[in-house]
Amino acid sequence: MKKFTFFLALICLMLLNVAAKADEAYVVIENGVATFKFGTKPSGALSPKSNTTDEKWAAVQSSITTVVFDDSFKECIPTACNHWFYDFENLTTIKNMKENLRTSAVTTMHGMFFNCKNLKSIDLSSFVTNNVTMMSYMFSGCSSLKTLDLSKFNTAKVQWMTCMFENCSSLESITFSNTFTTNTVDRMNNMFDGCYALKTLDLSSFNTEKTSIMKSMFYNCRNLEVVYVNTWSNAAVTNPKNSTKMFEGCNKLYGGKGSNPKSLGIYDYTYAKIDGGTSDPGYFTKVGTTPYSPNDPYVVIKDGVATFKYDSNPPSDALPIQSVSNIQTWGPYKSSITTVVFDNSFKNYTPTDCSYWFYNFPKLTSIKNMKENLNTSSVTDMTYMFYNCNSLESIDLSGFVTTNVTSMAGMFEECSSLKSLDLSKFNTSKVQYMSNMFYKCRNLAFIYVNTWSNEATNANKSLNMFENCNKLYGSKGSNPTTLKIYNYTCAYIDEGASAPGYFTKVGTTPYSPNNAYVVVNNGVATFKYDLNEPSDALPIRTGVTDSRWSSSICSSITKVVFDDSFKNYSPSQCTGWFSGFSNLTEIVGINENLNCSKISSYYYMFQGCSSLQTLDISGLNTSYAADMVRMFAGCGNLQAVYVGSGWNTNKVTSWAAM
Repeated sequence: MKKFTFFLALICLMLLNVAAKADEAYVVIENGVATFKFGTKPSGALSPKSNTTDEKWAAVQSSITTVVFDDSFKECIPTACNHWFYDFENLTTIKNMKENLRTSAVTTMHGMFFNCKNLKSIDLSSFVTNNVTMMSYMFSGCSSLKTLDLSKFNTAKVQWMTCMFENCSSLESITFSNTFTTNTVDRMNNMFDGCYALKTLDLSSFNTEKTSIMKSMFYNCRNLEVVYVNTWSNAAVTNPKNSTKMFEGCNKLYGGKGSNPKSLGIYDYTYAKIDGGTSDPGYFTKVGTTPYSPNDPYVVIKDGVATFKYDSNPPSDALPIQSVSNIQTWGPYKSSITTVVFDNSFKNYTPTDCSYWFYNFPKLTSIKNMKENLNTSSVTDMTYMFYNCNSLESIDLSGFVTTNVTSMAGMFEECSSLKSLDLSKFNTSKVQYMSNMFYKCRNLAFIYVNTWSNEATNANKSLNMFENCNKLYGSKGSNPTTLKIYNYTCAYIDEGASAPGYFTKVGTTPYSPNNAYVVVNNGVATFKYDLNEPSDALPIRTGVTDSRWSSSICSSITKVVFDDSFKNYSPSQCTGWFSGFSNLTEIVGINENLNCSKISSYYYMFQGCSSLQTLDISGLNTSYAADMVRMFAGCGNLQAVYVGSGWNTNKVTSWAAM
């Protein structure tokens, strides 16, 4: 009996020793390389990671750049791969996985490659997934992956695909096959969430009859254009909350008939179906059919020409239309643009916002086909649309429909070359903001309107509307500089002094303000007053320090002529008019054509005319004069001054050095 007992004890000891030396999977980490092996686990080796709280793995996982599957590992038949490479954020290479990892018995791959954000490729061609039930978070956070080939996957038993590809932000394509079935999948929430680079998904192998949670499934797939399906069921989604944000952020996604989440504003499972058009919208396209091709508005710039187009073929160098959000993007191009062209394709686009479109195009001189090809019927904002287009001399706005526009603030601000604007097609009944609308349009003379409504605006919303529009006149002669009213108060058709306005009724003759100016040619300075002021004309002097009259110009003049037209001008002063005309010897027409009835100042008028010997001013009436300081000072060769019966100094109070 004792012999038997001893023998039995010996056998048990031997069995225990064998058990103690049983082979197992383990990982050896050295110099950033994690080697998966199978055999007797040595001291210091780790078991494959199986959870997110393992402190030993937490201490080393960020150092791992390479994973190697040793030949011994092909003898291992794991049943779980969950979390194996979880948070290996610096992992870049996996070697021999195809040859040495056998997955036929694996039931879970949950979080297997989670946050391997530097891993650019994974060879999964040897994966056998027939028994896997969990693939949630499997590739989540693999932000460097560009492609995934899952064509060998058999997902017949998978129940969870939650966040499977979440935040794979560089992923451009996923290859599924007909074995990638979803017949048993309950959860697909956030499955493709944040896959920014995906443009197309073929989910034709998917069967969603048992899928109850689809929340945020395609959330923020902002470049996704087409999702192909064979069929799609939402029958198991009994709680609408389980599909919220399913398509939110999928602004470029279109169903086969053109249904689009952004346009329809419905982001849950309501339209998770094959698109049937307006009567039965959906965001999916039937596999095997031609996808919808949405057009995009864009601008192509070449050789100084900016062409606005609307189609589905924008070239790689195309720019989005300028807006307040992308002004910096346009920065390098704006100063080169001389011409804008609206392509025929653009007539099919219906913008809602035209603000900043031509903002600060300083060399723009021509806009072509805007009348024919720009549809503004839905536009609500034209703020700063033509701001600082200071080389643009004319704009054809006859095609503009402004019925829905609420802001025209700064629309033509600093368009300093514009001389007239025809706004006769404008409807301003909804326009609230008109501030700076024509600000600093210094050469704008006429604004033609058919009617103009200010009912939606007020003084605070129309500040500086007409400020520095010095040459602008309403049809009866009302002028902002004269009236010093710059807001909407005078944004009306001009009715004269009783009801002033700065607009002219379209079809009527505009007011023609004459300008007083001087033309200097071959030593002769001719004073004129008419509408035909040439570009090289000089203004009438306003003082002896008027910088526009340089000393070289003054000294070059030998003769002054008052043109017949000048008799219609009524100046209020003659301050310094001929000051410094040191070579002046003759003045013609001053008695006949200089109207002195309102002149109060003759200050420095002839000062420094040192070559004058006689001066006939017998036709001047000086009864209104108050200042004759230095009127003839410095006329060293003047021998005689002829005056007539109109010479009257009764009101003169300043005579110094006359």
